[in-house]
Amino acid sequence: MKLSHYIFAAIFLAMPVYAALAAAGARDVPRRYRIDCGKVRIEKGEEITTANLSGGVSLVSRDGAAITAAEGIVEIVSRAVDSGLDTAAESAQTQAGARPENAAERREISPDDVKYIELSGAVTMTSTDGVMKCDAIFSTDGGRTWQTRGRASFDGKGENAGVKLSAGSVKFDSAKKTVSGGGGATVTLPATDSPGGGKSPVNVKAGGFTYGLKTGHVTLTGSPVVTQGDSSFSAATIEYSSKTGDVVAKGGARVKFPAEKIEASAATATYGKDGVARFKGGVKVTQADGGNVLTSDALDYTPATGAVKAKGNVMLAIPRENITLTAGILDGNLKDESGAAKENPTLKRAGDYVKGEEIRFKRRGEKIVVEVLGGDKTEYSIDPESFE
Repeated sequence: MKLSHYIFAAIFLAMPVYAALAAAGARDVPRRYRIDCGKVRIEKGEEITTANLSGGVSLVSRDGAAITAAEGIVEIVSRAVDSGLDTAAESAQTQAGARPENAAERREISPDDVKYIELSGAVTMTSTDGVMKCDAIFSTDGGRTWQTRGRASFDGKGENAGVKLSAGSVKFDSAKKTVSGGGGATVTLPATDSPGGGKSPVNVKAGGFTYGLKTGHVTLTGSPVVTQGDSSFSAATIEYSSKTGDVVAKGGARVKFPAEKIEASAATATYGKDGVARFKGGVKVTQADGGNVLTSDALDYTPATGAVKAKGNVMLAIPRENITLTAGILDGNLKDESGAAKENPTLKRAGDYVKGEEIRFKRRGEKIVVEVLGGDKTEYSIDPESFE
């Protein structure tokens, strides 16, 4: 390599390019990368100087984050390069031709002067947070953020162990400590407590995602579907924490618990470590066995026990007995078809009905046994025993 190439390389080694996957905090992010390659070809222009890197490129930060590739391109504002070259040349004269790295460190090039960086050909980015692989990666802001070309994959390490991300395009933001992707995204997250009990990994299909490297929080968009064990969640957007296992589905949420033969839909649905699925806004729960349907404004459901608590415009339809129960509150169990309804409860069958302060019901074989409480406020259109 010619002396001028060494001079340029020394200057570029001192550029404050920030790691997109740095593990340290903002104050600890190293301000320089070291770039090595087999060959450098420089094209000097009035406004922009272009360095063409080939022969195997490695870009390594002092904290250990690194990018390797087959080749690369770096574009820098020419006036910044001229200033650095002058300083490096003086150092070269005083050091009898040695690589003037010390002089270069005294003359730093601002990230604002680095207009473009692109590395391509079997690219691998490695840090304590994980390993990303792609065909090409580029930055338009001095290395603060990196965008991939072609499909990219990320395998987590350290705090992100067990996290696997893949998408048609991936972006790393070093300031926000996030990885985001779009274009047919797939996500695998660490095993957490599943609705059916035990632990199982979480698999995701979505149009796009944003994952927090420090928080473990992922936001999914583009008709996402989250599957854990045999249970699944779908909605317009889903937020999931790989650390707590909490799921928040918003916008036409649909949840399936196949083991319990339950399907539910609502405006929003949440599920957490306490094992309770919470639904709000136009809630509808359907049981495959018997075809029972429960609707309400809000509802809590525990898959492990079948317990259910519904509030607001509650209606339970039991087709096998042609029974419809309406109330303000229902506290019951979907597995054994039992419960207690309050706040103006009314139980109807065909043209018959019963009303009271509280209506209790429970399946006994092929019949539904009804108990009406309420003293003077109890009302019957027929003998309540006919409901047995």
